[in-house]
Amino acid sequence: MIEQDGSTIVLEGNRRISALKVLMNPDLAPDEMKSKFQRLAEIVDRKLIAQFDALVAPRRNAATKLILEKHTQQSVLSWSPLMKAEFYRKMTEQGTSTNEIAKQYNLSVSTVHSFVRTSRIYRLALSVDLSPEVRELVSDPQRFPISTLERVYDNGDSRKALTITDDLSTISCPPSEFKKALSHIVSDIASGIHDSRTLDTANDIRDYTRKVAESVGIRDTGIPVKVDAILPQHQPTFPITPKTTPKPTRSSRQSKGLFGGTDMPFKLKGAMSLRRLYDELRVLPVKTYPNTAAILFRVFLDKAARHFLKRKGVRAVSVGRQTKKLADVTFGEILDFVCEKSNQLIADDNVKKAVRTFKSSSSFKSLSTLNSIVHNEELSFTETQARDLFPNVEGLLKILLSD
Repeated sequence: MIEQDGSTIVLEGNRRISALKVLMNPDLAPDEMKSKFQRLAEIVDRKLIAQFDALVAPRRNAATKLILEKHTQQSVLSWSPLMKAEFYRKMTEQGTSTNEIAKQYNLSVSTVHSFVRTSRIYRLALSVDLSPEVRELVSDPQRFPISTLERVYDNGDSRKALTITDDLSTISCPPSEFKKALSHIVSDIASGIHDSRTLDTANDIRDYTRKVAESVGIRDTGIPVKVDAILPQHQPTFPITPKTTPKPTRSSRQSKGLFGGTDMPFKLKGAMSLRRLYDELRVLPVKTYPNTAAILFRVFLDKAARHFLKRKGVRAVSVGRQTKKLADVTFGEILDFVCEKSNQLIADDNVKKAVRTFKSSSSFKSLSTLNSIVHNEELSFTETQARDLFPNVEGLLKILLSD
């Protein structure tokens, strides 16, 4: 903390300070939490709070090195590149030059400039209209693949298509068109529809951005517009410590695996390969291995769907005007096939609707995200995200596993 203009400003440990203040004065707590803190305040020894240690820095810059070093240690959740980018950007706003930052933290000046630019790009991503699911992803600096978005803005042809200057400060198209295009790009990247694999080469990036610009109808009017004037100054809030969740009661406690045997019974006779995967998914602890569980679940779904079609005598699938052998179709094409309104393999329209949502959604709970985890080196799942993949295909899976 620092003393500034007669006030004490907390630079690190805001949550701990807030907790201590509420224990000292429960009336500061939200109404729905006051009774809880009043009970806690009665059993807390206030003398211990008075002995709480704190470091007072002579000035803000003197504390920055200690804060940065703290979040590169294993005892505290390490900062992602986005967190570091925001940290350095704030230093520049407080008057520290990039040369001073580079010298203080043993970085090259170009590296500092790169971090500040990354922060600028991220703020643009946070400033446009996004669906709730996508905003949740973008707002998490540990999960959002900022490097993929940087690929777009580092491409000169892409900047030209979006009519934005090299320093990302000015556009020359109607603001509504720019914001719509940026929202499209951010959503595609956040949900995994496009990643470093699909946006690998300069040509890939150029063609993709041009397609987005054309779909939006971006027009270069030649009239410069400051980006800061059309986008709100969104202040990213970075969770430095992982969020905690209440311990579930016995009745609501989830199964260790992705699904329990009673919730998702395996009724197929034979099918030993599927049975082995099923047994592994039941016992594999999703909390410990969320990414492994998600990838295995993707494999299991694919194999179960193909086994189902073979049992029904399907050997070829119509894909557009083509007819493909079952071995040659993708899992996504299989889902399109079984969910066709004219297809009676699945009679329940509600199941078909849920599967179509899973197949076409741009949210994190979708097939595109499940596919992307195999190829996108920036993408990873939490336990909650892995489990959230299950509900939309639950009805389908029960059908696939019934003889």
